[in-house]
Amino acid sequence: MDTLSAMYSSHNTNNVKLSLFYKAAILIIAALFTSNEIYAQEEYSNWMLRNGIVLNFNTLNTTIQCDNNDEIGTFSFALSDDNGRILIYGYKIYDSSQSTNDYVIKNNKNEIIIKEQCGDLKNIVYCKHPSGGYYLAIVYLDKRLESTFCIYQFDNRGSLTNTYRYDNGIYRSFLVMLPLGDDIKLLVYNIKDTSLESYKLQKDGVAFEKKYDVELGAFKIKPYVPFCIRQSIVGSKIYASTGSDFFIIDISHETGNVSVSKTVKANDFSYMALSANDRYLMAIYDFKLIAYDLMKDFDLSDYQVFYDFSSDIDQNIYGDWDIQTGIDGKTYVARPDNKKLYIVDGIETGDVVVETIESDCLETSFWHNPFPQILRCPKSSPAVPCSTPPAAPRIIPE
Repeated sequence: MDTLSAMYSSHNTNNVKLSLFYKAAILIIAALFTSNEIYAQEEYSNWMLRNGIVLNFNTLNTTIQCDNNDEIGTFSFALSDDNGRILIYGYKIYDSSQSTNDYVIKNNKNEIIIKEQCGDLKNIVYCKHPSGGYYLAIVYLDKRLESTFCIYQFDNRGSLTNTYRYDNGIYRSFLVMLPLGDDIKLLVYNIKDTSLESYKLQKDGVAFEKKYDVELGAFKIKPYVPFCIRQSIVGSKIYASTGSDFFIIDISHETGNVSVSKTVKANDFSYMALSANDRYLMAIYDFKLIAYDLMKDFDLSDYQVFYDFSSDIDQNIYGDWDIQTGIDGKTYVARPDNKKLYIVDGIETGDVVVETIESDCLETSFWHNPFPQILRCPKSSPAVPCSTPPAAPRIIPE
């Protein structure tokens, strides 16, 4: 019994019981409200990788399901329903001739609902709409570096309801979703007229909003551009790197103004993720996990080193990294040549703990298959800031 309850107990025992009852009720209500904000990310409960490998977040400890499905190629993804079960999934089909490639999207009955011919893919983003249903956006790139930009809309059962196709530009992988209030803003970079095109994803369909005239320079050269989004109701900062150039794109939701600052770098900086509370921008640099404190003025030379992978990695072998923060608040790092998945916890507190999962099936599953873009913005009310606390581990009942 706490001090406040003890004071009341000297007067009336019933008051103590009532006080405890109210405390319990308040805690339960607070837990329900908090869980609604933290756990509103079930669409990212499963990360599908190459060869059908799945990282599953539905248990207390993340698990790896090794399906070894050779048909499933790069840029595979899985969108999950509110119960954490895979609703739809997609992948690029291998073709040894490389003359044509197909990208297929299937439902959970393994039925093909979308099939597109493509040379390559440069980005896939998806999320649940605040009013229900899901949106998926993909940039398809052919061998001539011409592209088609598609938006697909699904209902809560995973059935395709609308398809929106745009091929009047030369699009690149700069494709981001910004959940804002009751709608979602989608931005895509069109290098044909050097603009960010803004689309509004609504309950009843897609509406083109406007063009932001932005010159991003090096985005023309390197099609795949990793990026991170730090959001608030006032505005969003988008961090992007081409390997040689680092951009910060500041978008004001109040005025619609866009400003861009660019820092030229000498070293590759192509793998980034935000920590669960959006405070730290993390990156793989020189075989180390580093982090920038975004509460401070941004300076590329001012970073902390959280983990050194150099003793685990053959530095003579070139390999793509993957890094992303999961819905459990932990950061996941992988590189295919060492068959390990690193799970980093405690970055926000400074008490960093790194666990590893080792599996033979990880050796080929990560090549050119980035982890999904995780949107951690609460979708319930525009009055709630878009930065959320780290999510606690979830246990979904059988």
